Parts: sequence; C-alpha cells; structure tokens
Amino acid sequence: MKDKFIVACQEYFVKQQGERRTQQRQEEIRKDKFIAACQEYFVNQKGVRRAQQRQIRETLPEDAITRRLRILAKIIARCERRHQPVRIPALNGAEWGQVLRTLELKRAYA
Repeated sequence: MKDKFIVACQEYFVKQQGERRTQQRQEEIRKDKFIAACQEYFVNQKGVRRAQQRQIRETLPEDAITRRLRILAKIIARCERRHQPVRIPALNGAEWGQVLRTLELKRAYA
C-alpha cells in the first residue's frame, strides 16, 4: 500500500514539474514573439555598413626611424634567429610601425 502511494506521489510531482516547465517555455516563447514584434519600434535600424577604409601611408625613410627602435628591432631579429623568446615593451602605433619598418629594412621579416 505504501509503495503504491509513494509511486503515485512521485508521478504527481513529476507531472507537476512537467506542467511548470511547459508553462515556462510557453511564457518565454510569448515574450520572444513580443520582443521580435516590437523590434522595429525599439531598435534603431541601420543601413548597410561598409567596411572601414584602410589608410595607405607612405613608407618611412630609414633616417626617420629613431635609434632606440632600430636597436629594439635588431634585438628582435637576433632572438628570432636564435629561437629565443623576446620581450617587447608597450609601444604606440607610430613606434610599432617604426619597429616593423626596421625589420623590413634588416630583411629579418619581409
């Protein structure tokens, strides 16, 4: 008798959980439909985005590169030849461009 009661209770609770889950799913679907329907009103629609234009700049002459960055590029090239790790300090865009240009000039990286 106890076993039948326990099984009946378990089935009842499982059924209740299933009903709660289906109600939650239906509520989520209803919210999603509402959000999709109101999207045009709430969200600013933008036109077709174009890719960002790359700015082509002139190559740096060898004289314009600072001595400190030339030495850094030489260290990078030497460590690369020896397969050693290199610590590169934080550089801004102009400095990084000078280091890369020096590596091109040294023919370490082409």
